[in-house]
Amino acid sequence: MKLYLQAETRDQAKAALPDFVDAGGRWIRATHQWALDPIGQIMTVTPVYDGEGNEVTPAEFGTGWHGNIFLLDESLLPMLQSTGLLIDAPATPYRDWA
Repeated sequence: MKLYLQAETRDQAKAALPDFVDAGGRWIRATHQWALDPIGQIMTVTPVYDGEGNEVTPAEFGTGWHGNIFLLDESLLPMLQSTGLLIDAPATPYRDWA
């Protein structure tokens, strides 16, 4: 089951998902129950560079932190729903599972 997450900040997401963070504060990317893709901010405008490598137009980023979870154990779904981080599947996901 593919799930999509959005929070105001990475720290907010980590606070809402303590079972997905190790003792050092790093994301746990996968277990036998789920796989996590912590995306972060999503680039909305790609930077443009000239022929010499100088930035002409800077990148722009949308607001908030984003992530994807591939859930292998659906018994975790109620816990994830209670976080308030789940969003509807985007029409064109920034990244998706193969």
